[in-house]
Amino acid sequence: MFKCVSATTFITGVITATLLFLNSASSFADTRANYKSENDRGDFVIEVSKDGSMRFTEPDGSYLLIVNGQIYSVDPGPGGPIVKTAEAIAYNWQQDIKEGRLVYSSSDDAEVKKPVRYVPGRTVKIAGYSGTVFGVPDTTYSEVVLSKDEKTLALGKVWAAYFNAIATMSVAPKGAENNLNELLESSGVLQFWGKQLTNVSFAEVDPARFVIPAKPITLSDVKADTETSASKSSDHKAADITKAAYLNGRLYTLTDESELAVWDEGTAQNKMVKTPDQVQSVCALNGELFIVTAKKGASSGYLWSGETNGWRREAEIKWSSKNPFIALDCTSNEPLLLSGATIAMPRSERTIPVKSIAMEFGGFATTLQHGGYLYMGLNAGEWGGGLQRISLTSGKSESIDASDPKDLCGGVLNMSCDPVTGLAADTANPDCILATIGMVHMRSHGSVLRICDAKISVAYFKPYTVNSNWRFEPENITDKYESVPYFSLGGDAGNIWAVGSDGIYHFATDKLPAFSAFPQPYRGPPSRIDWSNPQYILIWTGMNQRHSLSGGSLILVPRSTSK
Repeated sequence: MFKCVSATTFITGVITATLLFLNSASSFADTRANYKSENDRGDFVIEVSKDGSMRFTEPDGSYLLIVNGQIYSVDPGPGGPIVKTAEAIAYNWQQDIKEGRLVYSSSDDAEVKKPVRYVPGRTVKIAGYSGTVFGVPDTTYSEVVLSKDEKTLALGKVWAAYFNAIATMSVAPKGAENNLNELLESSGVLQFWGKQLTNVSFAEVDPARFVIPAKPITLSDVKADTETSASKSSDHKAADITKAAYLNGRLYTLTDESELAVWDEGTAQNKMVKTPDQVQSVCALNGELFIVTAKKGASSGYLWSGETNGWRREAEIKWSSKNPFIALDCTSNEPLLLSGATIAMPRSERTIPVKSIAMEFGGFATTLQHGGYLYMGLNAGEWGGGLQRISLTSGKSESIDASDPKDLCGGVLNMSCDPVTGLAADTANPDCILATIGMVHMRSHGSVLRICDAKISVAYFKPYTVNSNWRFEPENITDKYESVPYFSLGGDAGNIWAVGSDGIYHFATDKLPAFSAFPQPYRGPPSRIDWSNPQYILIWTGMNQRHSLSGGSLILVPRSTSK
């Protein structure tokens, strides 16, 4: 079976091999070569500077840099590129193998792998250059086309550097010995790994193409992040927090196991709160704490007010499989309870029949009372969720939707594909609300939407891009399925904060939010409760994991409960 070796040992060896190839070249000239990728996915572009710097750009815009003998990957990041050193990437691969997220199949250690040799075959012409096809008989190895044309010879050494750099970062099991590097050292490359040369230029290449575009994430960064993640993963209950409320200097948290806990300001330890029964929801309003309790599968539950030392029963709520409890809302003047068939406001003794509310896949509900409606957003992960609103007079329910009928998951707001993770009144536009969308499932996507009655627009969106100069332009929204997800939204009459995967977005009266980036990497405290901001508290949670592959996300709890 495959044995892990240290990233440092592996990388030192391969970087040494890469440097040997570079040093063996008498000189480099500015070169740009385009290779057509398999299946017409776009061009793979090689750029070389006369000082030996190299850039290899993939069809998706990501690229590999070799500068001063160091290897860096540059990938699309939130609003700009993410740069990682080869050592950091190799370490992450090792951790994936060690923890079972990545599995290699390999022959038994006792088996001796026979060396393979690429042998010449037929002659072909590619991009105007004559070349020889090299292959390994009786194997599935991809053919390589090499040329002795003087204009192409430098490309062999460049491909050798790329080949060794990729091996460095993947930390794959060592394959059978072969003569490929030897061939590359003395030949030009017309075809390699399914990429076929289309043209070569020797015009000057802009030196800016080889500039490292952002501060690299290093081996020490990813090691520290791995150690912190491991310590967090042992805290099961903190990872399963689903709701929270801040009241009188204390934080109340509810887990998916229906357990309520209280945290004193700034502490790393909580205390369990004694409650009348299993807690289904919690919220705070005007100096009071409210909970809904019920046993699992029960046909009724209870609304309670109070705090840790005493609870007062306010109302009994009937529900069933056809009329499930959905949410407890504290965004107006009194607690409101939403079920599949009714809206109940026990203090004003009002009950409103609800018509046609959609809860197809379950999930986590978030609510907001605004403009005579109860808005209900649903976070069902990979199953979407969407947004609905219910009239607080008639009980009529309607979907707030802006999907594209030509695209399964297209449109600004699509119930089938967009999980709504937060709702808040829009500080800059009193007649409107804001809604956050966020999901990580294979790929990530998200946005902050502005809903003004029936009009839905994008208030903010940040794509993953390698463009260091990206700026938000509402009329120029790119593919939403490669964008920053937003996990939570909260605030009061003057401030709204959205929690993205990369930091906090503050919406006030300006057209664009003020952005505060998380430190890289953002580890947070071991308790998973971050008290550091005087205006809100951040909670690390694994609540989304059951609905998607998002892993951890964040809940934001405003310290103010004023209206």
